[in-house]
Amino acid sequence: MAKKESSETSNTADSPFIVGVGSSAGGIEALISLVSNLPKDVNASLVIAQHLSPSHKSQMSDILARETSFDVEEITNDVKVKKNTIYVGPPGHHIVLRQGHLKLEQKPEDVTPKPSVNILFESLAEELGDHSIGIVLSGTGSDGSRGLRNIKSAGGFAIVQSPETAKYDGMPTASLKAVDVDRVLTPEDMGQEIASFTSNIVESFFPNSEEARNKLMNEMYDVVRDTTKIDFSFYKQSTLLRRVNRRLIATEKDNLKAYLKQLKQDPEEVQALSKELLISVTNFFRDKDAFSSVQRYIADTVEGKKRGENIRVWVAGCATGEEAYSIAILFLEEINKQDKNVNLQVFGTDIDENALTIARKGSYSSHSVSSVESELVEKYFRFEDDAYQPKKNLRDVITFSRQDITRDPPFLHLDMISFRNVMIYFNTELQQRVLSLFRYSLVDAGILFLGKSESIGLKEEYFVAVDRRSRIFKVSEGSKRPAVPRMLKGVVTPTRVKESTSNSYERLFNETLVREFGPSILINSRFTILHSRGDLQPFVNFPSGSPDLNLSKLIVSEFSAELLSAFNKVKRDEDTAISRPRQVEKKNQEHWRLAVIPLEKEDSDLYIVNFRQADEDSIVTNDGNYDTENADVAELIAAREQLQTLTEEMAASAEEMQALNEEVQAANEELQANNEELEATNEELQATNEELISVNEESMRKSAELSSINSELESVYDTLDFPLFIFDEDLRLSRTNDAADRKYHLNSGTHKKPISQLNLPEYFIDIDSRLKSTMKSGGKLNIIIKPSERETLNLFITPLMNAKNKVTGAILVIIDNSELVKAHEDVEKNQDQLLSIMNNSLSVIALKDSSGRYEFVNARFEEIFNLSAEDVIGKTDNHIFEKETARSLREKDLDTMRSLSPVRSVDEFENEQGRCVLDAVRFPIFDSDGTVKSICTQANDITRARHANEQLKLAGKLFDRTGEAILVTDESKKIITSNEAFTELTGFDLQYLIGKTPRDLASDEHSESFFEGIRTVLDEQSYWQGEINNINSQGNKIGLWLTINVVKDADGKHLNYVLTYSDVNEIKNVQRKIEFLATHDELTRLPNRNVLMERLELMLGNARRQEQLCAVLFFDLDDFKKINDSLGHNIGDLLLKQVTRRLQKCVRDTDMLARMGGDEFVAILQAESVDEIDEVANRIINIINAPFEINEHTLFASSSIGIAVFPEDGEENFTLLKNADTAMYRAKEQGRNQYQFFTEEMKKEADDKLDIEKALRDALRDDLFSIDFQPQVEVASGAIVGIEALLRCDSDALKDTSALRFIEVAEKGRLIEEVGIHAIELVFKQMSQWRKENVSIPKVAVNVSVKQLKDSSFVKQLKKLMDKYSIKPDTLKFEITESALAERLDILVSELNKLVELGITLSVDDFGVGHSSLSQLRQLPIQEVKIDKSFINGIAENDDDRAVALAIIRMASAMGLQVVAEGVETEAQLAVLKEESCEIVQGYYLYKPKGSNQLTDMLTSRPSNALAE
Repeated sequence: MAKKESSETSNTADSPFIVGVGSSAGGIEALISLVSNLPKDVNASLVIAQHLSPSHKSQMSDILARETSFDVEEITNDVKVKKNTIYVGPPGHHIVLRQGHLKLEQKPEDVTPKPSVNILFESLAEELGDHSIGIVLSGTGSDGSRGLRNIKSAGGFAIVQSPETAKYDGMPTASLKAVDVDRVLTPEDMGQEIASFTSNIVESFFPNSEEARNKLMNEMYDVVRDTTKIDFSFYKQSTLLRRVNRRLIATEKDNLKAYLKQLKQDPEEVQALSKELLISVTNFFRDKDAFSSVQRYIADTVEGKKRGENIRVWVAGCATGEEAYSIAILFLEEINKQDKNVNLQVFGTDIDENALTIARKGSYSSHSVSSVESELVEKYFRFEDDAYQPKKNLRDVITFSRQDITRDPPFLHLDMISFRNVMIYFNTELQQRVLSLFRYSLVDAGILFLGKSESIGLKEEYFVAVDRRSRIFKVSEGSKRPAVPRMLKGVVTPTRVKESTSNSYERLFNETLVREFGPSILINSRFTILHSRGDLQPFVNFPSGSPDLNLSKLIVSEFSAELLSAFNKVKRDEDTAISRPRQVEKKNQEHWRLAVIPLEKEDSDLYIVNFRQADEDSIVTNDGNYDTENADVAELIAAREQLQTLTEEMAASAEEMQALNEEVQAANEELQANNEELEATNEELQATNEELISVNEESMRKSAELSSINSELESVYDTLDFPLFIFDEDLRLSRTNDAADRKYHLNSGTHKKPISQLNLPEYFIDIDSRLKSTMKSGGKLNIIIKPSERETLNLFITPLMNAKNKVTGAILVIIDNSELVKAHEDVEKNQDQLLSIMNNSLSVIALKDSSGRYEFVNARFEEIFNLSAEDVIGKTDNHIFEKETARSLREKDLDTMRSLSPVRSVDEFENEQGRCVLDAVRFPIFDSDGTVKSICTQANDITRARHANEQLKLAGKLFDRTGEAILVTDESKKIITSNEAFTELTGFDLQYLIGKTPRDLASDEHSESFFEGIRTVLDEQSYWQGEINNINSQGNKIGLWLTINVVKDADGKHLNYVLTYSDVNEIKNVQRKIEFLATHDELTRLPNRNVLMERLELMLGNARRQEQLCAVLFFDLDDFKKINDSLGHNIGDLLLKQVTRRLQKCVRDTDMLARMGGDEFVAILQAESVDEIDEVANRIINIINAPFEINEHTLFASSSIGIAVFPEDGEENFTLLKNADTAMYRAKEQGRNQYQFFTEEMKKEADDKLDIEKALRDALRDDLFSIDFQPQVEVASGAIVGIEALLRCDSDALKDTSALRFIEVAEKGRLIEEVGIHAIELVFKQMSQWRKENVSIPKVAVNVSVKQLKDSSFVKQLKKLMDKYSIKPDTLKFEITESALAERLDILVSELNKLVELGITLSVDDFGVGHSSLSQLRQLPIQEVKIDKSFINGIAENDDDRAVALAIIRMASAMGLQVVAEGVETEAQLAVLKEESCEIVQGYYLYKPKGSNQLTDMLTSRPSNALAE
């Protein structure tokens, strides 16, 4: 049953009229035509939803305001609608009407474009009902069609612009396909139509009298029923009146009577009225909350089914099928979810054949399926022909058929019935009958799913609500299935004979029989009325409602006894029986007789009951002569006869009844048993019959479709211009097309012949074997045959498959591709030529599609960008170039596409050779439709040209700005230009110089031979350089250094001369300065290392000859770095200058003082004895000890001096210098501010240091380092609370070297950073191994050098190693020696803070032996101090050591620091530390250092030490 209005709310006369107008492309012109022709009495407001770009401000309001006298406003959120006002929707928002206010909304986000016409129309229909008006104007797409259906369903008015007048007819055409609109007009005519509708809809065209209205409506029902077979008499009249009223307006009728007259004469208007009353409006999953609720009961239904059972669902009133598909999807989803092997059957029925056609086709727009979840759309629908169509798995479970629920039998054994939003339009009587019918159809656990405005009314004994909000009901447990309810119309009326030319004789004949013979009724032996003729109203009472067509109950009382008497007499005598005359009240007391006539002489079951008027002779008149006694006697005689007849019949009946009684009693039980079986069988047969009817309809429809398809296929065959053969499995020809018949001279006689008898051309070699091979393999075959040089045929052989995938034949298609092959060869040839041209072009050529993907690049492109074509084709610039470059290239491509013309640009790239500059031209390539298909880029490499141009510009700038004076002459040596430097040097300006020669500027002292020599050199070498004297503008002579360069052309001919002049005196000064700086220190002006080594070599030679001593004193300033760091390098430089001046006073003129760099100096002394050397060394130390006054700073310095003496300490300059350096470091170790002579012991120590350094490097290379661990024990418990990692080296070269020694050497050298980070990695690796073995380890202490802390990369390296081995910072402790605190504290604190931020604990090692102060300790982020071993050694015997240790413990406690005592080797030492409340101890007495394996055993067992016992 088609669904009607979404709301039954009746709008009052004063409700507002709002016209929704939707348009898109081309809509502005239509809108202007619409608003400019609006009449003043339009009595409505317009809301315009025009598709516009959301990124631009709309000017629509201003445009329309100029075209109309009505107020035009742009919609703002929550604006109240005013009468006779035009509202324009802003872009980017949906428009909805709620409670008389227009709202702007963003949701739903996925519905575009905004504003959506559908959303506007739907809100108007919901809010205004029949006062809503929808207009669809020009535009692309289908927006508005769904919303227009909602307006129609609500009783509103739908107008569409005629497609032929629309600039774009997409939206109007889509609306016309989806909705039976009221008007199709031009925009100019729409305003008048709106005014007509708004003024007439409030008027009523019906009679005021209810009786008159009902009579006319009943006549209208009869007309519609006779034409369409649809009975609307059971529908609520209030619903239908509004619909009929709209048709009166549409047909321009003034009253219902006039409209009824048109209906009787115009079948098309009857169909239009029927469609008006049967507007099919439904959506997928309409009312999502209700569908969500019913899922639970669907799940129960599926769960209750066993394997192989059927689930039967009836969607009554399915309209266009959306609800049937929705219900089927829910069931299929649940069946898949429960993995049940059950069969689903969904029956979709409706009275509207047009709606069913849409449902069967199952083609829905994108808007229609927008309410379905995207996953379900993808699973159950396919997108074809711009519409969504159900897939086979969904379509096959649904059967659609026409059914009138008021007349046709129902489906049976149903698990669920969905009857939503239909029953609200039925009157109460029909609602009760339908509900009884549904109870009869449903199984005991069946579900009834109604619309949100519907209920079960008075049938609560049949159904119980399981979800009243969603209108879901279940069959009541105690209810029994009712008998099939009568669904026929409840009034039996005499049959009316329709007048027509064809049946006029029959009508006259019948009327004559009735007039002459009298009114008659055809009955059977059970008095059931089978047919009637004539006016029976006076003789038969026809009740209202569903009648019992038994004549004995319906006949008037006057003939009640006569009927029985006459009927029994006929059955007895088998002849006509006529009753006595009787006065009939409804015939004005006229006398009538009743005659019963059998239609057959023997065993007749059909009888005619005829009413005839009595003859006057047979009527007893009531006058004065009437003999009342004889009349009474006659009456008694008649009664006696009738009684005798009845007595005889009763006796005969008694005998028969007696005889039959026993048979009936015997068969009763058997019949009773069979009755139950028959009832069940009858129900199944009824259901099967309905299914067969539906299946038959579907089969007939499909058969017709197949016939049509077959005809189309034959037409397609004959339309093909190439030969086509179809062979059966025996290779007999079964079908050909016209092209095959013409080309190979075939006719119908060749059909069914084997292929060998078809006389095909000789070039079809082995075609039969190829056909057999194809049918055997089941695969397709393509053969190319060349009958001649110019002819090429393609043979396609395809196997024919039946439904079981079995080969039943083959198709042979022969296509003449001669022209195509030739064209292809020509194209290939042209392509090869073009490709060769492009690949050998010096220009870069690239081709991209419209989306930016490369389609072609030439060899020059590959060369420039060092990419192969395979790396580029199919990719975009984003895949090839950097993001910014790719974005720039894409913008240029888009500019070309927008301009549709060539665009020139300069593109710059970075490649392996550096920057590349391309002069590019981009131009579009169009397809046959004029659409941009590709973008071609042609570019030339102008990198060198640009560079040359830049160099030229640079040269020009240099020429103008250089400090050297320059003249440029032509080939005849005439000056053509000069720079500013030349004018400044000589005083001559350019205007004076032009045209003169350089010789004109030279002094007279140069001879002709001088200039001739210059010319000769220039001709030979193109270059001359020398000194020359010129005359300036004041006439003074100036000495210049002249450089001349010749500029030649490609043939070697002189084009220009470039003369560069420099001041000779300035050059000589610069040369002298360069020579000085090459041999002296710029700051102190002392000789540098190079001069020192040369001078030392000379002095050593002199000492050898004179047999004297030669001493090298190597010294530097102690703690000079602190001065530089604290006061700045400028103060440090001034200090070095003052030191230099003092040192120069300490050496003799025959001696030499030099600066090596930084704060290092060397003095070379020639001496007769060592005492002279001692004297100079003491003098240097004393003079440097004196205070320095520098920029208000009083500075104190000291010096450490190392002395090496020739010949005892070395005979070579390098050896002496090296040994003096070694002696200087010994002086620093001895306390600084002193001098030391080089000794043999120092030499040995230096060699030993070199050996250790080499061994350390080898150990790093060969991975010979390892880690031992020494536990740290808690004094209170004896538990191991920490372990210290100790570096060990397994090198043979260091087997006699302690770890303390090689670490000291590493720290003084440059190896400590590398050794330190290697040691940390070894520790981390072992910690990671313990974690893998689930060994619980305490905090691990690692020693870190101050040089490591000063390295800015140390923390970064540490983080990297921690991440690599997954080391948690709270498991680490770094130990720093107290001596490190004497370094730069600010730098040290900064690096230590970084470690603390990581979460690493810091400890001060060897505490007590350094020089740190409490203030320094407070600045450091440390958590622990370790008492140096030197104090622990004497703690038990020496009171001073004990006092120091106690002081450290108490100080640490006061500062909140933890204390560790290291080097505990005796029981006595442990006892003192325990007594002094030391927290943690470490030493050989408790644990010796252990390897990792031993420590693993120790950590996994109970502690075993002196404190744990």
